[in-house]
Amino acid sequence: MSLYKAELRRLGKRRVTRLTTLLGLLVLLGIATDTVFRHPE
Repeated sequence: MSLYKAELRRLGKRRVTRLTTLLGLLVLLGIATDTVFRHPE
């Protein structure tokens, strides 16, 4: 039972890390797009 809980926690942590990485990439993409459209070369 405790092994199952540990595995579940490990999977949850991995999922959270992946979501955080995706959110970070989206934020960076939004900032880059905003900069490009706000300051057209």
